[in-house]
Amino acid sequence: MRSPKYVMGESYGGYRAPRIAYELQSQIGVGVNGLIMVSPYLDPASGDDATALSPLPWMIDLPSMAAAQLERQGKLTPEAMAGVEAYARGDYLRDLMRGRSDTQAVDRMVTRVTELTGLDPALVRKLGGRIDTRTYLREIHRNDRRSAVSTIRTSLPSIPSLVVAATVQRPAARLADRADDQRDGRLRDARSGLEDRRALSCAVL
Repeated sequence: MRSPKYVMGESYGGYRAPRIAYELQSQIGVGVNGLIMVSPYLDPASGDDATALSPLPWMIDLPSMAAAQLERQGKLTPEAMAGVEAYARGDYLRDLMRGRSDTQAVDRMVTRVTELTGLDPALVRKLGGRIDTRTYLREIHRNDRRSAVSTIRTSLPSIPSLVVAATVQRPAARLADRADDQRDGRLRDARSGLEDRRALSCAVL
């Protein structure tokens, strides 16, 4: 009992290990000398796609989106990012905490987040200034997908030309199929006649 005792928690053990240490000390009377935390999962609300009350997901993602927008504009500098990070930690956080019922706070967020991300202000307003990574990537690359579809369409033959080609090729294909059917029919007739003659020969013998 006098040996040093440690409790180690990894991942979800990040919030289980302290509970175990508390139970050991308060219920069993075994004190631990320390806790060892390995990549602890401490705050589920700050994970990907989190929609809990914690503002951390939105505060963490916004500077990355703003950096991508600045890079596209050729304006990405440490000074510009310092302003973005200050906004995310300051006015953005305060307006998030005011909630959607504060229309002035929402208006301020929509204006600033739209400026930082380059997204449609109507979408930013719909989301209340809370932009997740998937939505951002989908909207930013929406025009890229349209360009790709347009390129594919222009590289393909037009619909009338495809119809004409199919109309021209169809009779030839039908004729070839008919010839194959006729050849197969003659082969079946020949085989049938041969089998009949073999049967007749066996009967005579």
